[in-house]
Order: sequence, then C-alpha cells, then structure tokens
Amino acid sequence: MSRKYIIFLSVCVGCLILDQATKWWVVENMAVGEQILIIPGWLSLLHAQNTGSAFSMMDEFEYRMAVFAVSAILSVGVVAWVLYKLREGETVATVALGLIMACAFGNNIDRFRFGYVTDFMRNYTEHPSLAPWLIERFGTATWPIWNIADACLVVGVILFLVYSLFLEQTEEATLTEEESLSLAGD
Repeated sequence: MSRKYIIFLSVCVGCLILDQATKWWVVENMAVGEQILIIPGWLSLLHAQNTGSAFSMMDEFEYRMAVFAVSAILSVGVVAWVLYKLREGETVATVALGLIMACAFGNNIDRFRFGYVTDFMRNYTEHPSLAPWLIERFGTATWPIWNIADACLVVGVILFLVYSLFLEQTEEATLTEEESLSLAGD
C-alpha cells in the first residue's frame, strides 16, 4: 500500500475512532440536554441530538434521510476520486481528505444508526456587550452545537483550500524535481 493511502487511512480511522468514542462517552454519561461547564461564558458540553444537517437544516424535511444517503455516497465518491488523483507526496491534501472522510463516516454512522447525530460541544458568549449584539443580529449568542466529526470537516476543508490556493504548485514543483532526480539516477 502506498504512503498516500496509509496517511489517508490513518487520519480517517483515527479521527473516526475519536469521534465515535467521544459521542459514546456523551451518550453514556450525560442525559439529553444536560450541560457541563468547561470554560464558563464560552465553552460547555451539552448533549444534543440533531436530526437535521448543519445548523439543524432539514430538521423537519420528510425525505431528509434519503438526501443524507445520497449526500454520503457522493461525498465518499468525490473524496475517493480526488485521493486517487493525488500524487504521492501531496501530504497536506491527503490529510485534508482523511479528515473530510472521517466526518462523512462519523456523522452518517450516527444518522443511519439512530436517526440523529450526537452533538456535544457548545460555544457561546455571555460577554455583556458581545452577547446582546449577537442576539440582536443573529437571534442567539450560541454557535450551533458540534462534535469531533464536524471539527474534522471544517479543518479538512480549510486545509484543502490552503493546499489548493497556496501549496499545490509548491508541492507539485517539489515532486517534479524529485521525480527528475530519481529518473536521472536510474
């Protein structure tokens, strides 16, 4: 197995295990709606069950599970295709794709097993000037509750964008130079 696939699988499986283990801990140790303060006024654990997608979108949509199934299949297919097209040595993109795939599997395992995704990280503010401003403009001073799979998706997409915008040409030039040196040595 090539180094690219070993990196991808290591990131994906490691993050998937972390995601499922943290969700399991929350389900086993906290009642739905129970909250544990971590950093008062900023971060807490809050056991939530999200039947929708990001920001609880499609929560009431009757055919949401069909949409999630199609979305999951397309996501896995696109990530697998992009991974296949990557050359050996494009490590940043490989890690990014591993993170994205971990999210695709992590949240969909929950969704198709239980009919909802377990979320538990709550970011919010009680700052006297910031909270009222956020509530006035957005209706809340709380970011939607999230989990490890969601964090993997965000970090993976940001990494892939950084790779695509800034690193791709640098990595390709390095790979081309290494390939030239390798061919010259043969």
